Amino acid sequence: MSQSVTIEIINPIICKIFPHKEIRCAKDLAYKKEYWKKKTYGRERIEYDAFIIDTKGIFLTGHLDKIKTYCEQNNYEVTILNQPIKSAFNPPLELPGITYRNDQIKLINTALLSGRGVLKSPTGSGKTVIACGIMSSFTNSNILFLCHTVDLVKQTIDELKKFNLGPVTQVGDGKKDMSGRIVVATMQSLSNMDIDEYSNRFDVVFVDEAHHISSFTGTYAKLLSVIFSPIRFGLTATLSNKLESLLAMEGFIGPVIGEVTINDGMKEKFLAKPIIKLIKVPKNTDVTILKKYSEIYDEAIVTYRQRNRIILDEARKLNNDNKSVLIYVNKIEHGERLISIAEILGMKVYFVRGEVSGDERESLKKKLINKEILTVVATTVWKEGVNIKSLNAIFIAGGGKSELGLIQTIGRGLRIDIDKIEMLIVDFLDSGKYLSEHCIERLGVYVENGWI
Repeated sequence: MSQSVTIEIINPIICKIFPHKEIRCAKDLAYKKEYWKKKTYGRERIEYDAFIIDTKGIFLTGHLDKIKTYCEQNNYEVTILNQPIKSAFNPPLELPGITYRNDQIKLINTALLSGRGVLKSPTGSGKTVIACGIMSSFTNSNILFLCHTVDLVKQTIDELKKFNLGPVTQVGDGKKDMSGRIVVATMQSLSNMDIDEYSNRFDVVFVDEAHHISSFTGTYAKLLSVIFSPIRFGLTATLSNKLESLLAMEGFIGPVIGEVTINDGMKEKFLAKPIIKLIKVPKNTDVTILKKYSEIYDEAIVTYRQRNRIILDEARKLNNDNKSVLIYVNKIEHGERLISIAEILGMKVYFVRGEVSGDERESLKKKLINKEILTVVATTVWKEGVNIKSLNAIFIAGGGKSELGLIQTIGRGLRIDIDKIEMLIVDFLDSGKYLSEHCIERLGVYVENGWI
């Protein structure tokens, strides 16, 4: 005989299930957390189960489908109270100068029919166009577009104005204008404002680079816990490999409702094919006596002059053929050392890092797009929100093992351009403790995607 449960949708943010005690502790609705316990000598890592339903039966509305499905699969009869009426929307409008591709139409329609959820599409596939297509269907709604960086805010505002989607205003980079029908904001700047100014103002909320919702307690979580927009969409090119991050993103926005892959983009010929070039770095014997990762990384990557010279020599070969290069580093000191060596070699190389103003970064991006400059070194500040259609090569100079970070990096130049159907990715194979393991992780990503 089946049991019964009732789920009450309290608002767009939270729901309540009752009775909940048995369901709450289900393994399928749990994830692992950890804390470090102090001991007499050092600390001990303690892992424990956490649950998406709290002790009072409260859970995030984005988990409604997950919990409903779990209940039905385990012979619970489910009653849902306060089921929201689907919001009315118009067919998406044509955007000036844009012809939607089939994959974009599919994602736009999926979003409109779902009402909330995450759209996964590669960097360079036109996620802003997809967002604008969705926005064009909500002509009478107030819309919030949340970004992670000021660069993304500026890029998004430029696109929105180009498509004439209505009054657009900005929150962030010293501006706090909430008067627009569409407000584009950095999450940090919005979180510093009075909650009453935005909590009930918006009908629709977009979260760009939604993978940054990494926990149930971070800045994004706090913001989305007080924004009562019933219609919620996330945009991302990559998903976290951590269950807590995935569950938090799903809870505050909704599940992944549509996906286009890089290989889909290659087949449909709107993304360039990554061509992987691997360069073996001569072993640095000074590393063998080191044990800490930070020390090994600094010695073998940041300050290793022979490796840095190899990077710049490879860039110069490409520059001589009028090919543009974006060199990614993880540390400012690494970028500074590359710039120093470039000056000695007589190379014109520019460095983009956090302290470079938004206007200067935008200027350098335009010059790189137009090939007025051919080589830029950049930190992670340029790993998101920067699409350089004409870019010929990306160098993975900073190493690392993050699949999410690697895919984000590669995506900076994947758009097809005139006479560009391939994108050169240059990676450097380092030897030694930790570094060789990280190389294997990156090679695994290339192999898994069929690029080598």
